[in-house]
Amino acid sequence: GGVSEKPKVYLWYALGLCLLLFLGNTLLNVSSRPRSKPAAGTGTPFMAFGLSNPFSVSGSKKASGDQLYLSGVFFSQDEGFAIINDEVVAEGDVVGKARVVRIGFNEVELESDGKTIKLSSIPQ
Repeated sequence: GGVSEKPKVYLWYALGLCLLLFLGNTLLNVSSRPRSKPAAGTGTPFMAFGLSNPFSVSGSKKASGDQLYLSGVFFSQDEGFAIINDEVVAEGDVVGKARVVRIGFNEVELESDGKTIKLSSIPQ
């Protein structure tokens, strides 16, 4: 038994129709959908919980003298990192005159001259 030409023709018609529907839908959606920016303060999931964006250093304060500013905290597998004074640090690193002791989800604990310093990424 030979293969009939009719099923092949119908298959090509169906494929062409699907392609036309896909392209038409794509073009209509692009042109009819207004492009709007998200409302202020809703740009990241962190902002929904009132937290600062831990990946952004653009809004960080500049340190003067021995002041330390925590811009954010982030984790890579089982190691934590913090952005302090625009510098990415891990536990054990030294920033300014302080050594990073512990990095938590919302705060970083440092030690300087035998004193404990706690920096928080949640605005007070």
